[in-house]
Amino acid sequence: MKNAQIQNRHEVIHIKVNPARTKLKLEIVFGSLSAGCKGSGICKVVPFSIQTEDWKCPHASAWVYITTEARLRIEFIKPSILQQYIRRYFRWHLFQVQEAFEMPLFVEKRLNVQEKIIVRPGVYSVKETAQKLIVDL
Repeated sequence: MKNAQIQNRHEVIHIKVNPARTKLKLEIVFGSLSAGCKGSGICKVVPFSIQTEDWKCPHASAWVYITTEARLRIEFIKPSILQQYIRRYFRWHLFQVQEAFEMPLFVEKRLNVQEKIIVRPGVYSVKETAQKLIVDL
């Protein structure tokens, strides 16, 4: 176990992580919880195995893990995202989070994190590859 930091433009979060990197495949629902999953950011995170074809909320499949630099990384899988949602949530290679989002306990446990993971409001850079939109939070 080692101590690490998760950083964004607003503050540094000190966490304890297991050096063995674990990647989780999850389904991310876009929006803000207080706005009924409207707006921008992360509204909900659920296991990938949950059936999502009939969902009306905008969502995407993603790989989530802690980087070697101790940052929370979300790799959104582009083929799982409707083009209109890519334009809406990743325009100008930026991803905006309007309100804080606390990762569910099952994510923290599977990532071997000893403290809460909270995604803070802010605007985050997006790196794009052929198959992924990558956001370090």
